[in-house]
Amino acid sequence: MPEWQADAIILSVRPHGEGNAVVSLLTAEYGRHAGLVRGGASKKIRGTMQPGNRVQAS
Repeated sequence: MPEWQADAIILSVRPHGEGNAVVSLLTAEYGRHAGLVRGGASKKIRGTMQPGNRVQAS
């Protein structure tokens, strides 16, 4: 599987299991992508995982 890295905007976040989240991202280079963020629903990362935030995706 090819790897990529790009700046992205979070479109949506859905909980998955107890502490994970499925995040939908939009990048200029690769379009819309969804991925699993382990620990994405934790209190430590919850502030970053909000729609509209810019993140570095890989």
